[in-house]
Amino acid sequence: MDLLTKHGNVVACLVQDLEWCKEIDPATTFYLQPFLFFKGFHAVQLQRMGHALWTEGSEGNKMLALALQSRSAEEFSVDAHPGAVIKHAVLLDHASGIVVGETAAIGHHCYILHGVTLGATGKANVFERHPKVGNRVKIGAGSMILGNIPIADGAVVGASAIVTVPVAEGETVVGINRILDVSAKKRAEANAADMDTWLYTI
Repeated sequence: MDLLTKHGNVVACLVQDLEWCKEIDPATTFYLQPFLFFKGFHAVQLQRMGHALWTEGSEGNKMLALALQSRSAEEFSVDAHPGAVIKHAVLLDHASGIVVGETAAIGHHCYILHGVTLGATGKANVFERHPKVGNRVKIGAGSMILGNIPIADGAVVGASAIVTVPVAEGETVVGINRILDVSAKKRAEANAADMDTWLYTI
């Protein structure tokens, strides 16, 4: 409880996560669903508590934060480093297999599906090595975003994409670093509207 008292934003973010989940996920019909049953929601709350411990700086707190990370990976299949920054109103939908590296950041009102990796490229002796995801970003299942690159506000990352280049505001990236041009994006949006799915005409 001392942790929650000192870091009141953890509770405030929890409330906004619930509101965002209710807004964006058709499967959520009342607030108790994610609160009680959605492991992605649980994993985000655990990571934020770990982040609060991590930023306090003592070795003991950092060890406890890493213990929470390990427990989250075991129980929820979400391996999110406590050093990562996750803002309010974030939904990890289904959540299994999500990895978030130490220097990654996730903005507010983001929707992230299962199997997503926010990882590094393996370069040695580089601290800032993970993606910085902006606000209102959607990341499809199974995609890998690697390196210290920006994914700007309102971007969409298609399912199973591999991204190692910056993605500008409002852009859609699919496949291996393929940024859709305006006409392709319009076709993709039209297909998605017709079929209620993430379908990209490449």
